[in-house]
Amino acid sequence: MALCVVGPTACSDSAPSSLATATPSVEGMSEQQTSALADGTVSYDEYHESFRRYAACLSEAGYTVLDQGEEYDLIMAGIPEDAVLDGTDETCNLREFDAVSTQWQFDHQDTSREAALAKACLEEHGLPVPDKLTERLDALSQNNIAIEECLRG
Repeated sequence: MALCVVGPTACSDSAPSSLATATPSVEGMSEQQTSALADGTVSYDEYHESFRRYAACLSEAGYTVLDQGEEYDLIMAGIPEDAVLDGTDETCNLREFDAVSTQWQFDHQDTSREAALAKACLEEHGLPVPDKLTERLDALSQNNIAIEECLRG
C-alpha cells in the first residue's frame, strides 16, 4: 500500500491567480473534472466528489483505497502499490482527480503544511506572522532564515 500524500508547493508572485487557466486539458479527463475547473476555483464538494470518482475508478479495477482522513485541507489516502505499478492509479488520477487536486492545493496553499511550518518558524524567531504563505516565505527570506530550518518540523 502506497501512501498518497498530496502537498502544495509555494508559488512565486508571478504565478497565475488560477491554475485552472494554466493547467492544460488532459486528453481523457472526465467531463466532471473539466466542469469542476471551469470557473477557475474548486469547491470543497467538487474536490471531494472528484476524489470519490478517482477512488471508484480504482475500485472498478479491483483496488481498494484506504481513507486516511484529511490533513492541512488535503485528502490523505493509501493507494495499493500494484495500482501504481500497473498504471491504473495514473489513469484514474488523470481522468478524475489530478487537475482538480492541483487547483485545490493552489487555492489552499495558505493552510498547507509548509504554511504551518513557516508560521511556527516565524513565531519561534519572535517575528510577526503574515496570513499568506508567500508573505511568510518572504518574511523568512528577509530575515535570513532558511526555509529548510522550518521544514524540519
